[in-house]
Amino acid sequence: MALIPNFSASVTKALWDTNHPNMFITFDKGKVNTYLYMQTSLDGPTILHIPRYSKIEDLDKVAQGVETKINKELNPIMLRNGYVYAHSPAEGIRGEYLSTHSYISSWRGHNDTEDGHITYFLQNIAIQRFSECFNAASIVDEELGLQLYEALGKYALKNVELPHAENAFRLCKNVGMVYAINAIKDETEKFVLMGHIASFLHKHDIAQGFFLKSSKPELALEMRCDLQDWYTALKLVQSIDPSREPYICRKLAVQIEHQGNSIEALKLFERALLKNSYEDYEAKFDVKEHNTLCYAGIARTSIKNGDIHRGLNIANELSNSDNSKSSNSMMIEIGNVFEQVKQFNEAAQIYEKIGLIEKAASLYIQTGQFKNADKLIPKITSPAILTNIAKAKEAEGLYKEADAIYEKANNYESIIRLNLEVLDNFQRAKMTFKQKSQTPH
Repeated sequence: MALIPNFSASVTKALWDTNHPNMFITFDKGKVNTYLYMQTSLDGPTILHIPRYSKIEDLDKVAQGVETKINKELNPIMLRNGYVYAHSPAEGIRGEYLSTHSYISSWRGHNDTEDGHITYFLQNIAIQRFSECFNAASIVDEELGLQLYEALGKYALKNVELPHAENAFRLCKNVGMVYAINAIKDETEKFVLMGHIASFLHKHDIAQGFFLKSSKPELALEMRCDLQDWYTALKLVQSIDPSREPYICRKLAVQIEHQGNSIEALKLFERALLKNSYEDYEAKFDVKEHNTLCYAGIARTSIKNGDIHRGLNIANELSNSDNSKSSNSMMIEIGNVFEQVKQFNEAAQIYEKIGLIEKAASLYIQTGQFKNADKLIPKITSPAILTNIAKAKEAEGLYKEADAIYEKANNYESIIRLNLEVLDNFQRAKMTFKQKSQTPH
């Protein structure tokens, strides 16, 4: 049963519009309220107290119903197209338009003003005379027309008028909505249809309610996954499709990790990990890749939570088990986490394992582990990194080794300086100067 909003106990009469069978009015001591009965809406059978919209933006807001004031002595006897015929003891039969229809009879079509077109459009959309809304939108300039068609499409969709909504969206060139409506307009199950419409209108809680009442509750889960609302998806998955729980659990873990809650993220990564039978899951997602991503997540969150040893062990296992590009990407992420928590030695080990030699060498130098950097010299091409290693060699008094590394770095100035000031090798300094002079800049 639909309730009549703003209904007074002192109402003395109600009249249905003879030309608009879903519209009626109530009369109460000179006040007339206009209502529209909607058999189908997102809220179920509903009675709308018709509002007055003053601008297009108001259509997206909740508006109050409007009253029409008439003489208390009048006795309404008929309603037709928004025009109230009433009996007056002094004047007999007289009439006037409801406030909800006040401009409709005055509209001058092509000869009206832009404000007039908008008022006509808004009054017609409020009483759901959508064909007249199309007439108004077709007359105004293109930019305003597109705005009116877009508003009409949303309003018609909200009221489950799919043909009008599709036509309006087509005229405002909203191709995405046209395709979306086309995909659902032949749906025969009411709750599925209403769920899709609510989803299109970004009323996702309402959409979920409809989907869960339907024969396809999995649509609620799919919607939450599409929205990346993994928290709600995890609540739904157990009763709808338990085989997807590990996947959703992992997705939620990543989301929570990015929000900075590494403790809860670690629990979710561990919960998502598949250790035993895979048969129930292999049809839903790649189990091997899933587990690898879980282990990477466990490594990252373990490091963030202070368990450096566990994080490094898992990272080493990952690097040994898979040399794919995706594995390298995960290893880089783990290395970055080590850097974030100032564990530069562990980060360098990770980078060295996956072939990021120069990045590893830079961190080894930063932490004073020059011996580890030494073994990487044959693979380093960066002059800056080589120069840093050579400077470290100088500091240790290993001048000949420093000289060789400066040469690989093409750092002629340092070679000359080192041979003149320390190695007392004027001849090498001279040859290096000649070589530098002949090198094109």
